[in-house]
Amino acid sequence: LPARPGGAGSGDGPPPPGYGASEPWGVPPDRPPSEHSILRSGGLHPSVKQLGTLHTHINVAELIFMPWALLVIVLVSFLSAGNSGSFVTIQFVPVLLLALNLWFVRHHYIRANNPEVILGVLCFVAIVIGSAIAEYALFASLAEHYRLSKGASYFNVWPNEAAAGKLDATTLVFTNRTLVDASRSFGFVDTMSETAPVFCVAPVIDPSLDERRIQYWAAGIDCCEPRGNFSCYRTDSNGTSGAVVMSKDMQRAAGFRHAVAGAEGAYGLTAGDEYLLVGWTQDPVEFCHNLWGSTATLFGILAAVYLFISVMIGAAVKPFVDTDGGGFS
Repeated sequence: LPARPGGAGSGDGPPPPGYGASEPWGVPPDRPPSEHSILRSGGLHPSVKQLGTLHTHINVAELIFMPWALLVIVLVSFLSAGNSGSFVTIQFVPVLLLALNLWFVRHHYIRANNPEVILGVLCFVAIVIGSAIAEYALFASLAEHYRLSKGASYFNVWPNEAAAGKLDATTLVFTNRTLVDASRSFGFVDTMSETAPVFCVAPVIDPSLDERRIQYWAAGIDCCEPRGNFSCYRTDSNGTSGAVVMSKDMQRAAGFRHAVAGAEGAYGLTAGDEYLLVGWTQDPVEFCHNLWGSTATLFGILAAVYLFISVMIGAAVKPFVDTDGGGFS
């Protein structure tokens, strides 16, 4: 059959609008280009501007201080957890911030609000960096600070006092005459493994007492030889001796148990029924405080350095953003 004049396939003119095709719901018939550059907001199709997608109000101050503020929030949250011990709960802070940030970036990317997208990306980077540093500090010092601060402290402890009465201790200060007998140290290593550490112990004694039953053992890892050369401790010149009680996991470590048994057999000693492994230090209370203080100093330095970096990034990104129809100011 001959095609009707003006009909489809007649070649006499274009088909009627919308003939043989339909636009998805909510998309303007005259579609804008698909170019989606983060560093260019100009040149978009007028229909996008008519939708109000480029009316942004991001200024350089927000670009600088918003990422920095999120980094500080993460650091302060983890630092406060060092006192409260809410280490599991605190993990939700960076997770929540990242989730909100990803929603923010996706929301504005779809609408071609490139200044907001840049802000979201910088905030994402700040949260990730802050979380990584905070997690490291959590395992390196904050968790240990909380453990030590929540335990009992005993002062003027005699080395022959039964350790069973001080199982709740986390810090000990011994009498001035107490010392570590490095001449009777013992190092145990699992010879079946080439990378196994050396578990080192040495008895804590008072030289004026002929005591063969050892209640407290100075301990450490990779700080001695099989016999002697024990260097797992620090003491000051006036003989004041303190110790940090090792965690329960370290107390139960098989390597230390074997090391204590080796010292018993090598030197004719007897370990107390509930002996304690301790890390020797000059002032255990100050050591505990320094764990938190050094972490706070680290976080403060990181916040200052990141603020400087944010200023540089803000100054560098501003020229790449077109302020036509909205953008940086």
